[in-house]
Amino acid sequence: MYEEWLNPGLNPHHQCEPIKIWMREHDTFLLRAEAFGLDEKTTSELWRKKLGRLLQLERQCAHFAPTGCAGPPECARQLDGLCLAALPKCEGKCRYFKPMESKGES
Repeated sequence: MYEEWLNPGLNPHHQCEPIKIWMREHDTFLLRAEAFGLDEKTTSELWRKKLGRLLQLERQCAHFAPTGCAGPPECARQLDGLCLAALPKCEGKCRYFKPMESKGES
């Protein structure tokens, strides 16, 4: 996790797969829209339709856990584009490990 902390989001194995696909598709879509000379309104409408189909990919991810919140991403295991389930488990053996402090009961 130290490497991830130093360079957040750079390790492709830790990135949320559906979000990677959405970003790749968005880039490709914009290039095509520009090549066809589409206006902003048409481009927005077409992207909204395409995004509706792409959002279904999130629920097909093996790590998907619903949050119950509206709006993408809806996965409880996603944080800032990272898939928390894909991160390596901390073994607590490196020099950066610090145990969580227990909170006193009120």
